[in-house]
Amino acid sequence: MDMKRSKISVAALAAKAILMTAIVLAASGCANTAQGGGDANSNQAQGEGTAIPDDGGQNGVDGSTDAGEGDGNEPATSEQPGEANPDSEVDQPESGAGTGGEEKPTTDEGAPGKAYVAENEAFRILSPEMDAQVGRAFKVKGQARVFEAAFSYTFEDGHEVLAEGHVMASQGAPEWGDFEFEVQMNEGINPTSPTGTLIIYEESAKDGSPVHQLTMTVRFDPSLLPAAE
Repeated sequence: MDMKRSKISVAALAAKAILMTAIVLAASGCANTAQGGGDANSNQAQGEGTAIPDDGGQNGVDGSTDAGEGDGNEPATSEQPGEANPDSEVDQPESGAGTGGEEKPTTDEGAPGKAYVAENEAFRILSPEMDAQVGRAFKVKGQARVFEAAFSYTFEDGHEVLAEGHVMASQGAPEWGDFEFEVQMNEGINPTSPTGTLIIYEESAKDGSPVHQLTMTVRFDPSLLPAAE
C-alpha cells in the first residue's frame, strides 16, 4: 500500500515538473516575443524621433530665406518677367541712318555744306551750276589736286575756242588746293550755239597732253547769240 502511494507521489511530482517546465518555456517565449516587439517599437520610435536637419529654407519650409531670394550668392532683382531692363543697352541707329533724309554733300575734310556740281580725281567744281546761264565773262570756283598746283582750261561752243588760260591753285598735290578764276571770252568772238563747254585739265609732265579732264556745260545769255542781233 505504501509502495503504491509512493509510485503515485513520484508520478505526480513528475507531472508537476513537466507542467512547470512547460510553463517556464511558455513564459520564456512570451518574454522573447515581447522583447522583439519592444525593440521594433523602440527602433521605429527612434526613427520617427530623428530630427530632420534644417535645410536653410531651400525647400520653402520654416526656412529663414524667403522663396525667390536665392541662396545669397546671387543679388536679388526686382525685375519682373516681361519687363524691359532699364539698364540694358539698346542699339541706337546711327545719326541719319534709316531716317529717309538726304545725304548731305561733303568736302574733302568730310564737312557738310559744299556741293560739287562736277568732280573727278583731280578737280572739283563748286560754281557755276551745271547749265547755268552766263554772259561774256563768268567766274569758276572749286578745288584742284594737281602737280605743282598748275592746270589749264579751254572754253568753246562746239565750233571754236572762245577762251583759254592757265590757273594756279592754292597748293599742289597730294593736297586739295582752292582756286577761283574768271573766264573771259576773247574780243570779237561771239558764241554760235546756245551751249558752251568748259574743259579743265592738267597737262601731262611727259608730253604736255591733257589729262584728268573735267567737262561742264553752261548756257549763253540769249543776247549773245546771232539770232538776237
